Amino acid sequence: MYTGYFAKEKKYRELGLVPVSISLYTPQWFNGAKYTKLSPNTSILFSYREGKLDQDGYERRFINEVLEQLDYRAVIADLEALTNTDQENIVLLCYEKPGDFCHRHIVAEWLNYNNVECKECLKNDSKI
Repeated sequence: MYTGYFAKEKKYRELGLVPVSISLYTPQWFNGAKYTKLSPNTSILFSYREGKLDQDGYERRFINEVLEQLDYRAVIADLEALTNTDQENIVLLCYEKPGDFCHRHIVAEWLNYNNVECKECLKNDSKI
């Protein structure tokens, strides 16, 4: 499984990957699958945007309020059913560039912690 960002969606498809939005709000032009169970809730998102949460606070709340409520095995099963492909072909999308703070990096760490390999796709424009 991979993570990535919307701006590279076309390249992911060219690589044979199936993009899935894990953003709370998906761009109108995106016509792929959406999986909001891995999205931050509105309280976390807006608290961060308004400066009421720093990155550490965001991460703690996202883990406690979102990820700890999920079973990673059910998430993988949901994603595979939603995309009709294996987890190795799925790329979880959000807005931020690879080096920027983003909840998808927290999701990737959670998946890796649970022995599901998940890494950023197209670092330096090459699939890794």
